[in-house]
Amino acid sequence: MLKNNNIFCDVDETLVREVLFDETPDVEFVFNGCLFRKKVNYNLIEKLKEKSKTVFIIIWTSNSLGSEYAETIIDIVGLRQFIDVVLFKPTKIIDDSPIFDWYLNQEKPNDF
Repeated sequence: MLKNNNIFCDVDETLVREVLFDETPDVEFVFNGCLFRKKVNYNLIEKLKEKSKTVFIIIWTSNSLGSEYAETIIDIVGLRQFIDVVLFKPTKIIDDSPIFDWYLNQEKPNDF
């Protein structure tokens, strides 16, 4: 199947978020020697799994831990087989078209 659309999805505060002081984490894991406790946006994950049949799913992060951290998250939440690319969030875009001509569909995680 030809996929002609892309969805770029952030990791922190989108796929997963920090645990509030009185919450029980959905997942706990160690990365680079640090313990992380996260809540998982299972609703968004299920929607990405369904969308992956017809669009490219690109996961990105601006977290200073880099794309290896994002790779760890997608493994933990069970998205590996649905993801096409994992990247560090772009710091510069080079394109002949102004970004506002084509970057029109930003959605909040719970509105997706």
